[in-house]
Amino acid sequence: MISFSSVGAPGYGRAILVAVCLCLAVMAYGKASANEPEDPSDRKDMAQAAQPERYVYFNNFIIYQTDKPDRARILVCDVTVELNQGTGLSKEKIELRKIIYNLLKYHLDVIELNEISRNKIKAELNNVMNTEIIKNVYFTKFFLL
Repeated sequence: MISFSSVGAPGYGRAILVAVCLCLAVMAYGKASANEPEDPSDRKDMAQAAQPERYVYFNNFIIYQTDKPDRARILVCDVTVELNQGTGLSKEKIELRKIIYNLLKYHLDVIELNEISRNKIKAELNNVMNTEIIKNVYFTKFFLL
């Protein structure tokens, strides 16, 4: 029987044995995973990545509104924009976010915010991009405090 403690410093042989076992385990795992068939969900993810986004999310708007000196409100909302099939945004999201922010800042009536603002946001974004890219606009979160 071979004693690992007799080779070099105490514990040195044990460290070599552990390192060799780890190398063998890594090589065996690599060889086994190389022989596995391709996961079909990977192909589906790649196909979805090739398609343009259908929805664009503009989250966490916090807008301080004052319509009268003694009355201030805070609007907290998320806006989701649905794009027409096969289209993509031609402008940066930051520019579009600024446009949405400015439109929401000056609409103080709750009914106007829910109905008219969606149409105004759609029209203004399409106007800025010089094409009909935006199909619908949705408020996915809407709090008026």
